[in-house]
Amino acid sequence: MAPFAGYNMPIEYPTGIKEEHLNVRNKLGVFDVSHMGEFWIKGPKAFELVQKLTTNDVAALIDGKVQYSCFPNDKGGIVDDLLVYRFSAEKYLLVVNAANIEKDWNWVVKYGAELGMKPGVELENASDNICQLAIQGPLALKAMQKLTSENVVDMEYYTFKEIPFSPRQVIPVLVVVKFMLIIKMLRNCGMPFSKPERNSGYNRSDWVPAIP
Repeated sequence: MAPFAGYNMPIEYPTGIKEEHLNVRNKLGVFDVSHMGEFWIKGPKAFELVQKLTTNDVAALIDGKVQYSCFPNDKGGIVDDLLVYRFSAEKYLLVVNAANIEKDWNWVVKYGAELGMKPGVELENASDNICQLAIQGPLALKAMQKLTSENVVDMEYYTFKEIPFSPRQVIPVLVVVKFMLIIKMLRNCGMPFSKPERNSGYNRSDWVPAIP
């Protein structure tokens, strides 16, 4: 274990890196990525801000699509890379790297202010309110399909949707790479390595039985 972005991050498990690697390549693995940062951009100027902040063309997105992009700086370099989720024309979620949450948030707030957008109104740093689990491997989609009646296995690359998942609540599911999906939910999920304030009442027992 090693500290990372306020979490205790497992570097390797007792069985060793090779066995872990082979299990994910041949079956699936679960990685708690709750350390990632999440920013909500909302309101009538949401599109304008995200289009200004990121290098990719946000106009190419439709609801339920995800885009890989980056924040360019004003010196020809990059502030950070990120994922952009479009929930609607006036609602976007930006997912940034854990080590850069504060820097990225300040960057978003700086340019949001130029459009009259304010933290706590149109801009929200939700990093302490969302946890994420990355389900990776060739059996990932099939395993998660056991927990919902919504079609998961046929979801397209870089798409997401909010679906009933387990008996309790509705959470977004994102397919980010082939054979991988990320589950996002409000904190209180009791995930390992979570900070106390990031503990969300969501039990692993709700989804672990689906893992072969």
